[in-house]
Amino acid sequence: MLPLWKLPTTIRNFAWRLGRHLYQGARGEVPNEPTRNGEYWLLDRCFTLGIGRCLIDIGANVGDWSARTLQLGYQAKGVTTHAIEPINETRAILQQRLG
Repeated sequence: MLPLWKLPTTIRNFAWRLGRHLYQGARGEVPNEPTRNGEYWLLDRCFTLGIGRCLIDIGANVGDWSARTLQLGYQAKGVTTHAIEPINETRAILQQRLG
């Protein structure tokens, strides 16, 4: 039997994802869903309390978190959002989505 590090990349990636899925399932971790993991609750709470006037979304991906601030009308309350995404392809989707 070959050691795992000598297997093709696709097999190693599959093994890693399978192991991670099993590990997270065993720990009872919820999917990384902002409506379930508390991210949107925290965002809403900060603005309910009047905390912050500038949001920085680092690693914005396709902009779900930043879009949430637009959806809730924070810009109308004088809040600015800066979305930063280092991956060119993903940043292009982010820019197309949010402008």
